[in-house]
Parts: sequence; C-alpha cells; structure tokens
Amino acid sequence: LINSLHILNDKSNGGKLGLTMAEAYYYFAGINAYAGHNKAKRDYFGSTYGTAQSKAIYALDGNAFSSSTDVSYESPVNSGCQKNFIIYISNGPVMDNSSDTSTANSKLTAAGGSTTQISISPSGSQSNAGDEWARFLANSSNPKIITYTIDVDPGTTGQSPGFTALLKSMASQGKGKYFAVNSSVNSGQQISDALNQIFS
Repeated sequence: LINSLHILNDKSNGGKLGLTMAEAYYYFAGINAYAGHNKAKRDYFGSTYGTAQSKAIYALDGNAFSSSTDVSYESPVNSGCQKNFIIYISNGPVMDNSSDTSTANSKLTAAGGSTTQISISPSGSQSNAGDEWARFLANSSNPKIITYTIDVDPGTTGQSPGFTALLKSMASQGKGKYFAVNSSVNSGQQISDALNQIFS
C-alpha cells in the first residue's frame, strides 16, 4: 500500500489538519463522523475506489465504516490496554483557514480538551489546532491516542518551516515522534522504516 501512494492522486485538496485530528478522535471514539463519511476514499468493506492495493485494504476486517451509507465510525478499540496511534503523513503545509481553526477548536472544547495555544517556532502555523488536539488525545481523551508525524520533503521557505514546527509539536505533545523523509531517497522505504519504529 505504501509504495502505491501517489503524490497527486493521494494528496488532499486543501487539507484541514485541526479538523482531521477531530475526525480521528471521532473514529477512535466510535461516534458520528463530521466529514469522513461522505468522502470517495472512505474506508468501508467492499469499496471499489482506488488502486488494487487500496481495494485489498478495504477487503480486510476492521473497516472504519460498516457500509457506504454508514455515518457512524466503527471504533478500532477493543480493550483499554491496547495501543492507539495516529500516524500523520504530510507532503506539505495544510490550508486551514480561520473558520476551519475555529471549528476545530470548538470541537476540541466539546470533546473536553483545552484550546490554550501551544507556542512553536517558527510560529507561522501556531494558530493551527493540530497540536492542541494531539495534546488532548495523548493525555485526556478516552481512549488515549499517541500521535506520530511523518514530514515528506520538509521545506525551508515560505510556510514550510512553520508547518514543520507544527508537525514536531504534534509529535511532542502527542507523546509520539517526528520523522523527516526525503522523497529522492526511496521514500517508501523510509516511511516503512518509520512505521517499523512506531510499531516495534
């Protein structure tokens, strides 16, 4: 599956990091989706969307949704002792606007989390709620969830340094780890190596 990922076909369209973290929480909690239920790439048994590798994943047990029309997540949590992870793979800065951030913060408050902003440097992505969500998930949510971040080709100009700082903060606040990946040096293997460290 990792080697089948495509830089264009599998990228988000104006990705929203704060809301993505909220959606991940809803998945682990097994409650109604905010937006994940109406996406072409939603995970339900028998989906015929995407590559052969994606279809093979959809055919496995443990789908996020029970069917194409389901709006409530099937929680993957089977016991209070299991380890729960979010592995966020990024290939560039997200596009959260002020409305997205406000919604993500409102959802964090509703879930019982703190929206007190975490300081990062450079501060270009400091207002993003991604690391505040990671802090809540690792410390206060039920179940507790560890956040790892994989930064593919971290940039050195524009929004990129601030976004890398946010990814590092998410991993730190989420009690996980940050990984930087260079796509010119077998990125699939580097991502596999990162996943092996996470699951070891």
